Amino acid sequence: MFVISVRFGSQQPPNFRQHPNVNVRAEILFENYSKQYNEKKDINLKEDEFPQITNKEADIIHKAIYEGPQDEVLINKFKIKITRRDLNTLTPDSWLNDNVINFYFNLIANRCDEERNKHFTKVHTMSTFFAERLLQSGYEGVKRWTRKINIFSFDLILIPIHVDQSHWCLATINFKEKALKYYNSMGTPNTRLLEVLADYLRLESLDKQKIPLDTSEFVKENVQDIPQQTNGNDCGVFCCMYAEYISRDHKISFSQKNIPYFRKRIILDILQGKLTSSNDESQLSDNNEPEIILYRSFNLEYDVSYNVTGLFAFQIDSLDDFRKSIAAIERLVVNRVP
Repeated sequence: MFVISVRFGSQQPPNFRQHPNVNVRAEILFENYSKQYNEKKDINLKEDEFPQITNKEADIIHKAIYEGPQDEVLINKFKIKITRRDLNTLTPDSWLNDNVINFYFNLIANRCDEERNKHFTKVHTMSTFFAERLLQSGYEGVKRWTRKINIFSFDLILIPIHVDQSHWCLATINFKEKALKYYNSMGTPNTRLLEVLADYLRLESLDKQKIPLDTSEFVKENVQDIPQQTNGNDCGVFCCMYAEYISRDHKISFSQKNIPYFRKRIILDILQGKLTSSNDESQLSDNNEPEIILYRSFNLEYDVSYNVTGLFAFQIDSLDDFRKSIAAIERLVVNRVP
């Protein structure tokens, strides 16, 4: 919720019809953040890294998990059917399954494709079965998996790894940085996998592009300075969140304490078939309409320095609604002040 205090000031007795560019300053209190909005309507509001789960969203999660048959399909997208049984793997202390991991990675790629104008990286994601097949059968076992795409046209490839069918990790191929990286929430390196991925790239380039690729220039790194899990259940969530942060070139800054929140957020993202980034303003509201309180009881008073002051209280749940409400305030003042 935004609570907005607005002061309108002028050095002369105000006539807003003649002087529409009167200085407008709004002090915005949003949880512990305070930013300023000036007459140019420039705003730089940093929202919480982890938007609060609303009561409405909590109800959606409860119904999706507990109210209905376990095999009921709740969403069908990316050729993946997500059932209530699948979503139950996102409840506390549960291991995520392939369906949930694959669906979430597709949400990441889909967001990057749809919102590239917001500087998201061009991302492709591999199936959870890709690395296992590559390690077992070599390049011939996966060569047809990319017959309809050119992986070299992407900036970043995200590969979920199910180590020994008991632990989720993440591998990435970053073509911009020429880097192969492995992220393990328990810290164990996997140099063999990185070497296998380098071989895969060489063979894939020869098969699909008909040109050799020198991967000796690629950095191979088992990334160590990343958040680590403190239990045996949350590796799948760590894997998903590593991928989400990396896809938007964001420092991996979460910790184990954030995992219960992420489990809920992943459920919501899957159900809506759209990824909610931490900066997605539209997802903060229970609805799309601003609720304006005390709008009609607004009064103007002149102080001794001929300033005009007014106090507004608004409940506004998104940045877009905030902008609309500031515009409404300005229209109100223009209409009310002689």
